Amino acid sequence: MLIADKITSDVNMANDGKWLAFGTWLQRERELAEVSQADAAKATPIHVIQLSRIENGHSGVKAGTLESLVEAINKQSTGHKVDIEIAFRKAGFFRENDDTEGLFSGLEKLSPEKQRLAKRQIRMIIESLADEEVFDTDYIADDE
Repeated sequence: MLIADKITSDVNMANDGKWLAFGTWLQRERELAEVSQADAAKATPIHVIQLSRIENGHSGVKAGTLESLVEAINKQSTGHKVDIEIAFRKAGFFRENDDTEGLFSGLEKLSPEKQRLAKRQIRMIIESLADEEVFDTDYIADDE
């Protein structure tokens, strides 16, 4: 096997795992909302067979299709609603209007263990700032 073929194979296997995890999650969310595949697909531009392929991890999903699916499921559900932000993150997308998109930029340079540590520290900073009633900003320069 050529090195390029091995790399392509490894990338495809990683994507298959990602889409399988996403599809399993999406199926569970749809079922919690008590919406059938057929009903969800009818309200979107995709066929029920394609939705089945997505849920079984045999196909990925485009951002626009995912948004249509979540909206269709949420409109038909009388109970559980699918969180669109979580759906986008589970599928590996960031929303264009996501103000936190740059918050974790550069993490890919770190090991997985250091990434978890950095995310935890950022969350702790945000939580501590949210808990404070009065902010002492004298130490912050005006140009920051």
